[in-house]
Parts: sequence; C-alpha cells; structure tokens
Amino acid sequence: MEISHKVENGIIRVTIKGRLDAATAPVAEGEINKMLEGKENRLLFDLSDLEYLSSGGLRVILSAAKEIRRRDGKVALAALTQ
Repeated sequence: MEISHKVENGIIRVTIKGRLDAATAPVAEGEINKMLEGKENRLLFDLSDLEYLSSGGLRVILSAAKEIRRRDGKVALAALTQ
C-alpha cells in the first residue's frame, strides 16, 4: 500500500494505492492522523488506485471521516470501483 496526500485550496486529498486491509490499516491510520493535524476540515479520498478495501481498511476511512465531521467539515470519496 502507498498513501500520499496533497493540500490544495483547504482540501486534504488522500490517495491510496494498493490494498487497504487489516495488515496495512494501522500504517494508513497513523499516516492519515498525521495529515489531519492541521486545521483543514475538508477531506477527499482518491481511491482510483485502490485494489482492495477490507472492513479494517474501511474503519480507517470512517475514523478520519468522524474526525472531519467533528470539525464541522466534509468528506468525499472519489473514483470508487467495484
């Protein structure tokens, strides 16, 4: 799994490549938590290169969404595939 981010116009764009599963979720959660240390309250997950998402990986996304909602922000998921 590779995870990267870019802040543009107050939006944190998180790109996840590969698999987000129970094995990679702790690393992803730590990296995303670091990304959320700023004051931005808008988060966009770009999942165009995500190959697999387990329930453990989904928990990471939902945890980040909960934090953004606590800040009265917005979360969006882009490029979902089957």
